[in-house]
Amino acid sequence: MGAEPRYIIAGQGIAGTVLALTLLNKGHRVMVVDDPRFSSCSSVAAGNINPILLRRLVKTWKADEVVPFALDFYPQCEKLLGASFFRHMQILRVFGEEQEQLFWKKAAAHAQGKYLSSEPVFDLPAQFSASCGAGMVHTAANVNVKTFLAVARKFLADKSMLLEEEFDFGSLELSTKAVRYKKLLAEKLILCQGWKALDNPYFSWLPFHPAKGETLIVRIKGMELKERIVQKGVFILPLGNELFKVGATYAWDNLDDLPTEKAKAELEQKLNAAITSHYEVVEHSAGVRPAVRDRRPLLGIHPEHPSLAIFNGLGTKGVMLAPYFAAQLVSFFEEGIALGDEVSINRFEYIKQPVA
Repeated sequence: MGAEPRYIIAGQGIAGTVLALTLLNKGHRVMVVDDPRFSSCSSVAAGNINPILLRRLVKTWKADEVVPFALDFYPQCEKLLGASFFRHMQILRVFGEEQEQLFWKKAAAHAQGKYLSSEPVFDLPAQFSASCGAGMVHTAANVNVKTFLAVARKFLADKSMLLEEEFDFGSLELSTKAVRYKKLLAEKLILCQGWKALDNPYFSWLPFHPAKGETLIVRIKGMELKERIVQKGVFILPLGNELFKVGATYAWDNLDDLPTEKAKAELEQKLNAAITSHYEVVEHSAGVRPAVRDRRPLLGIHPEHPSLAIFNGLGTKGVMLAPYFAAQLVSFFEEGIALGDEVSINRFEYIKQPVA
């Protein structure tokens, strides 16, 4: 396997992949342990980078910090990985009535206005009923998550930095200054296992609140959005060749990656309300988001094991949040720069769990 890694990362979803690339950029060798059979929510994520909460028309949490960071990070990754998966986009929120248009104009006059069009946009495809126009978020982007994870996986494998297997906690030995996993010895193990963290014996005390989400890929003949994502009850993301991703649903029970007819019916009902033309459902996917009860990420070192850390809980905005907070975590490891109170796991009371 070559030289020993400085860091072992368990999980190759958005969190684990972004963290691995961040560490590699700092000159550190890593080993990512990931089971290719396990489907993470990252593979069905929309991948949108959006600084605005469209329902309330306010900036998303830490938008001014995380959005520019993400817009810089992913193009750099394209160069490193030799692939194309990032697009600057506009997001259009279709107005259902004039009152929504007026609400948008008022919001555009405040601090969040730097991300918003001041006047409504009317040049939507004929498939949309949009007599009141739409508001535009012009500082947005999209990452094709499936492509990003696939090319990053090949990159790691080509550099002998990928171990394709389910992480086995029974093969883990922890000490104050090191961690041993089977034949690997490293300074730290960072768990980036998404909602499956509920099953790990070291961090299950954290208040995870995972949510299942489902999306459709549909074919809409003759519709062209180019570099625009439309929001009208659902998001409609252009994929090319008359294909569009539509989503998403939320459910807090039956946590698995199995698509359901109930969610499909919900998405089709909302899509029928958004467009006037016929469409064909090409694909139906499901995944579980690693959300937290307070809707903030989970970063930090285990209270009892200084060689064990976590990077998780990125929720629905993982693509947008991951680059900024991966850099924060690396600075914490390397330079001792404290993590913010809102993301540090120290904000929660530690409840010791039995470890087999």
